[in-house]
Amino acid sequence: MVNQFEAFLIHPELPDMRRYQQNPLLYFREEGYLAEPIFLLHENGEGIEVADYIDHDDLSNEFLYELANNEKRNFQIIEYMRSIPSGGSSLVYSCTVEHAKFLAMMMNSIGRKSAVISADTPKPIRRIHIAAFKKGDIEFLFNYGVLTTGFDAPKTDHILICRPTSSSILYEQMVGRGLRGE
Repeated sequence: MVNQFEAFLIHPELPDMRRYQQNPLLYFREEGYLAEPIFLLHENGEGIEVADYIDHDDLSNEFLYELANNEKRNFQIIEYMRSIPSGGSSLVYSCTVEHAKFLAMMMNSIGRKSAVISADTPKPIRRIHIAAFKKGDIEFLFNYGVLTTGFDAPKTDHILICRPTSSSILYEQMVGRGLRGE
């Protein structure tokens, strides 16, 4: 990030600097400012060459649309979400708005409270869904391209990135929504 913004890196004064020199985030995790992530990669054995689908530094809408309509992939996503214990909070990044609506409908149909937020969701409804999610009244909050910045959900148990990206900044934004500490 320092190279990208041509700025000077400011090093925080941390106790036992040698210990935190290689991984300054360790200090913030130990102090409870950041959560400790556990990354799980689910592979379905299907290889996809994405080089032809790069559009303006990220994956094209055409590619995301194809993924959103892949029945086998959607079945695996739903099966994984069903395996998540009830009562938690999962923030889900979908491939398209329609994908978010489909996945939410599937989870609601089996009794797992879900909601969708998109760019078209009116602000009052968006606030209601976010408040319900933060209170634990909604288990799965689905979105596409909306809840990547300016949204913190410190008690989020799971971040499901069903929308692949080739943008490291977008990926960090998505993962970062659930890494806030208490």
